[in-house]
Amino acid sequence: MSQEQQILNELTDAAYAYGFESDIEADMAPKGLTEETVQLISNKKNEPDWLLEWRLKAYRHWTSMKEPDWPNLTYPPINYQDIIYYAAPKKRPVLDKPEDADPELLETFKKLGIPLQEQKRLAGSSRVCCLCRMGCCEAKQQRLYISSLAQTTQMHAQARHGQRSARSTGNF
Repeated sequence: MSQEQQILNELTDAAYAYGFESDIEADMAPKGLTEETVQLISNKKNEPDWLLEWRLKAYRHWTSMKEPDWPNLTYPPINYQDIIYYAAPKKRPVLDKPEDADPELLETFKKLGIPLQEQKRLAGSSRVCCLCRMGCCEAKQQRLYISSLAQTTQMHAQARHGQRSARSTGNF
């Protein structure tokens, strides 16, 4: 085994030393990328039919592409079928009191230093709290109406602007 491979193995096999991991129940798609996976993700996001067709067209084009052969760069082939392309916290009912929330979620809030009042608001409300390996964020949409679709996500653009979003998708 080369020294580079040994260093890589040591780094990737070691426990993450700079934070913590929370085991929150998640709704996940199976590993791999297929047309069925694209359809599943689109359905979970309640996307309109035109957006699903646009994504399927992009997927079909991607499957016909050949991975580039970069000069002066070597890496092992990427196994795209060994990746989970969708994961989100499982939907839970709105809670009457924060103590009814998932204990793991409450422990995560504590580790992050989120004040008790904010914990109550996040754990017991209809707002979505997204937890992932990269961190925690509250996906609460403020009353900010952005005039340009280029400054918002595709999901929010199609939800807010419907056909205007459909006309501009892929034109930036």
